[in-house]
Amino acid sequence: MYSLELSADKINRGNKEDFSAYSISPKFSTKDINTYVKYQKIIYDKNIDEDKNFEKIQFFTKINLFENMNYYTNIYKNMSINDLRTDIDKYTIGNGINLFYKITENNKINLNYQLDYSKYKYSNLFFNSKRKDESHLIDLSLMHDFDKTSILNISTSYYKNNSNQDAYVYDEKIISLKYLKAFSW
Repeated sequence: MYSLELSADKINRGNKEDFSAYSISPKFSTKDINTYVKYQKIIYDKNIDEDKNFEKIQFFTKINLFENMNYYTNIYKNMSINDLRTDIDKYTIGNGINLFYKITENNKINLNYQLDYSKYKYSNLFFNSKRKDESHLIDLSLMHDFDKTSILNISTSYYKNNSNQDAYVYDEKIISLKYLKAFSW
């Protein structure tokens, strides 16, 4: 099945660095493989944070290992929109495992763990090194299928970032609401 996902997310971080994420993603799915390419644009709400705005290109592939378990790999590149910062442009490779359980025919719960390794393009003059990160994501979500082409997703996530540069060690909690509409042709 082919589909096209359009997304608009509002992220409230609680530290006045709120932002919006917009994306478009053509997808291809079979019973055992799901793959997509995604273009995403991140725009911070306040003008003072506009130097943090960036674009992201992502390639994702998921393979069904067992009935309720998937393995996936995720490769992406972040690109600064205005080239004012050295801490945005990076390459990342991630791997994850996904467990899910059907509660009813139209509802399922999903537990996800992902481990990412990132290398930044530019050296940080303050730290006199190129930044390297290792991040962990744990995500719990509830999905409701309205029909075969329409899905509502409510999720909560915990994200922990470790870095070779102490200023970039942090964690964050995320709550999101997403709607997916698929079209077949």
